[in-house]
Amino acid sequence: MDEFLSLESQFTRSISSANDALRNYNRAYSEDEKHTAATTAVRHQQEAKNLLKRMDETIRFYPEISMSVSAKIRRYTNDLTYLDSQLDSVKRSTLFDSNNTYGGATPDDPFAERQMQQKQLLEGHGKRIDKMDNQIDRLIAIGEDTVQTGVAAHDLLKDQTGRLRGANDDLYVIDEKISQSNRIMRSMYFNVIGNKIVLIVIIFLELVALGAVIYFRAT
Repeated sequence: MDEFLSLESQFTRSISSANDALRNYNRAYSEDEKHTAATTAVRHQQEAKNLLKRMDETIRFYPEISMSVSAKIRRYTNDLTYLDSQLDSVKRSTLFDSNNTYGGATPDDPFAERQMQQKQLLEGHGKRIDKMDNQIDRLIAIGEDTVQTGVAAHDLLKDQTGRLRGANDDLYVIDEKISQSNRIMRSMYFNVIGNKIVLIVIIFLELVALGAVIYFRAT
């Protein structure tokens, strides 16, 4: 993060210096002053471009800060785009001849070459920023879908837990009913056994009494 902040500070200084050079260009009277100011603006723009590229490479090594600085990267890219448009205006000014070279210089003028390099680098960086934004959007969408799935799973588990608790309560009631029925059955069983014993005793006494009556009559 410290490295990113250092690059960011250098970038803002380069952009500020390039804008100052463009203001000097607009205030200049002689062609030499305009050429010096324009060249200075291009140099600072190139420095800013290189710094922005290094900032982009830095956040690739530290993905945890990519989301927090992506807005800054987009803003800095827009700053470079605006600066590039300003330099295009300079290039289209009357200071350039019919061969599109500065002050009658050769076609290999470094100013035009740097302009083309900057455009290519800026376009490539803009594509990388768009790709990073798309990746962030996909990650956010996946995160939101994961959260929704987690909430649905939580609600389902909560409902199942309630059902299991209800079933457990029902089983407890059924167990109590079965225990009560077993007690009633044991009580009925003992009552039946007791009644049988009483009946056997009564029948035995009746047989004894009947035998005694028959014995006494016989004698």
